[in-house]
Amino acid sequence: MQIGELAQRTGSSTRSLRYYERQGLLSATRSGNGYRSFDDSAVDTVLRIRALLAAGLSTDVIRRILPCTRGAVPQLEPCTEVVAVLHSEIARMDTLAANLALSRRLLASILLDSGIPDPGDNRRQHAPA
Repeated sequence: MQIGELAQRTGSSTRSLRYYERQGLLSATRSGNGYRSFDDSAVDTVLRIRALLAAGLSTDVIRRILPCTRGAVPQLEPCTEVVAVLHSEIARMDTLAANLALSRRLLASILLDSGIPDPGDNRRQHAPA
């Protein structure tokens, strides 16, 4: 299939598909006229790439783990390195979340010390249980 059909079947832009190819995440063959040609497995590959990007992984990390994934919704093959990489990414994200929570608490404290209520407290009080 050509890049336009792959884009349509995956909900991706052709620009994104070219980017995935440049990053080494997706491969295509070139026909005599220079057009990219993808096989049917590229659909699942693109869907895996998009899901992993949405999970917050970089293309460098995705490149490392993609060979050990399968299905449109990423499932792992038993690859030891992949598990270690994903554990490392989860730890990185936990650290980022903790740092962001600390920053939020500091900003809320500044507001409170200035006599200004934290708008997040208002949302929590009125949130349905």
